[in-house]
Amino acid sequence: MKELFEKRINSLRSFINSSKDAVLFTNEVNIGYFCGLFHSEGYLYVSEHRTVLIVDFRYFEAAQKKAYCDISLCLRA
Repeated sequence: MKELFEKRINSLRSFINSSKDAVLFTNEVNIGYFCGLFHSEGYLYVSEHRTVLIVDFRYFEAAQKKAYCDISLCLRA
């Protein structure tokens, strides 16, 4: 399954032209398509060399188990 998500991310990266470009997804369907975790809050950041799912504390544990990318915890004030 991990290979499927890596293939999708690599296909997306073919459209990223430089190390200064990136894509930020906010839609849960798009986030789920690219990383494997469908949730109602969060962001998926994809750059030339890094993919990070940014979630709050409610989704952190689930993201660690289900997402096929790096996870970052967003602390909100």
